[in-house]
Amino acid sequence: MQRHWQLKWQPSSATPSRLALVGLGAIGLTAARMALRRTDIRVVAAVETDPQKVGQDLGFLTGWGRTHVTVTDSLTDALTTGQPKVAIVATASRLAEVLPLLRSLVDAGVHVVSSSEELFFPWLTGGEEVWMLHELAKDRKVVVVGGGVNPGFVMDRLPAFIAQACVNVRCIVVRRVVDVATRRPQLKAKLGLGLTPQGFETGVAEGQVGHIGLPQSAAFLAAALGLELSHITETLQPVLNEEGIVKGIEQIASGWEGEYERVRLELRMVLDAPNPCDEMEIDADPPLHVTVQGGVAGDEATAAILVNTATWVDQLPPGVHSGAVWFPPIPSLSVAG
Repeated sequence: MQRHWQLKWQPSSATPSRLALVGLGAIGLTAARMALRRTDIRVVAAVETDPQKVGQDLGFLTGWGRTHVTVTDSLTDALTTGQPKVAIVATASRLAEVLPLLRSLVDAGVHVVSSSEELFFPWLTGGEEVWMLHELAKDRKVVVVGGGVNPGFVMDRLPAFIAQACVNVRCIVVRRVVDVATRRPQLKAKLGLGLTPQGFETGVAEGQVGHIGLPQSAAFLAAALGLELSHITETLQPVLNEEGIVKGIEQIASGWEGEYERVRLELRMVLDAPNPCDEMEIDADPPLHVTVQGGVAGDEATAAILVNTATWVDQLPPGVHSGAVWFPPIPSLSVAG
């Protein structure tokens, strides 16, 4: 016996969201290419400080062809001429560096989706300024949310989602192994590739070397699973080649409940790392062990998450969201059969 269901999706009557792209580095340009292919958003403005990109048609920078969207170095001009309703911000990692930009966009009534790592769980380091931004966003009736792959998916939202199949979570360990030979030059520089151990230590002390966002992922994961942490620790060590030169990093963030480690995030990003993967071990009832062979492609997946979120961010309650965005609203669907 065979049964058959006839599905009919109700098309959305909403007009495409007007999108501005702020920051046209590797992530921003990839997001631009993806956004230009979409019919549910319309790219109307692009902002970048690189003088070699300012004044150019966005389409020529992306290989798309002429779009009549000219890259500007003025956010004010972009807001005035493009009148965007949502902006993808792909500029800096540190929350303190992007807060002025976020405030300007929010004050102008523009929703924000950003790849800033610390914005994924801004309550960890943002303090009073985040609460002020939250109140401003509510007043302007717009949404601010941070998103990406790490943080934003692989080591936080994905294991939190998988752990919904468990109870009595005692400990969760997430391991991510990345072959940085396949990644953009900016990331390699952030990892200190080519430095001496002394140069690596100096870069870490100055905040120029190391992955940003692991503590934010640990805090989010604990909050999503209802684990009451007392503190979070983070360690960072270089991985050296045979000549004693840095070829990658090993970084660990741990969330503790007193003396018990409840969350452990292990990140290994190494040049020519064998067997890249994303792995989750959940000590719970029932226990779960999940591995993504090859791992999630960081740059393209980050851009995809930003663009996808930009298409429905306006349907969230106004305010700053701490990364707790799971799925877009389900469109209307009628089923017969």
